[in-house]
Amino acid sequence: MSWTRRGWLSAAGTSLMGTALGAVAKTPLDYARGRPGDRPASRQRAGDRTPPLPLAEFEPKSMLHVEETRVARARFPVIDFHTHVSPRGRSPRAGVPPAELLPVMDAVNLRTMVNLTGGSGEDLARTIRNFDRAFPRRFVSMTEPTWGRASEAGYAAWQADEIARAKTAGAVGVKILKTLGLYLRDGGPDGKLVPVDDARFDPMWETCGRLGLPVAVHVGDPEAFFLPIDRFNERYE
Repeated sequence: MSWTRRGWLSAAGTSLMGTALGAVAKTPLDYARGRPGDRPASRQRAGDRTPPLPLAEFEPKSMLHVEETRVARARFPVIDFHTHVSPRGRSPRAGVPPAELLPVMDAVNLRTMVNLTGGSGEDLARTIRNFDRAFPRRFVSMTEPTWGRASEAGYAAWQADEIARAKTAGAVGVKILKTLGLYLRDGGPDGKLVPVDDARFDPMWETCGRLGLPVAVHVGDPEAFFLPIDRFNERYE
């Protein structure tokens, strides 16, 4: 059987069905849950899983198309805009206290980490307290929409208010993961993907603009994600 990235993930996805999103929504929205780096959800048979692969048989083919240049230490202080020190839906990684990251950052002349997946609500508050407030200017965190509630009536207005509260709590921006574009569907799991410029979400973007919050959008996945999942795929998961 031929495995594709889209086919694999949908077996692991779950969905939340609900009422229309806002007054203009005509059909329910389906949200197949995933994590950063997961394969996008699609139609597939329940029970499908990535087949086991012994490590001795793993022969990954590199997808790199350009030469690699290793830089041991940046010439100038660097801001790393793409980090995930607190993965979505989870607490900051166990065993890596923020203070222990500082020597690693200093060694490569990394001045600031922008934590894209700061979470929302209490998760965001905890992340900002443990990272941003404890080590000012070394860590800054973004918030994320709660897509699991996207099927609820009035979601966009509620989410706009949540974004405003996140700004007050200390969030410096909003991160849009691949949920919007590869997971969120109209009319159930077999429906059409909700376009990223869907007008139903306008209240969210207008709030970001009004508050001066930048929006970072996940726009693409590694090439290997869309190739058959076999022993040659470097992203075999």
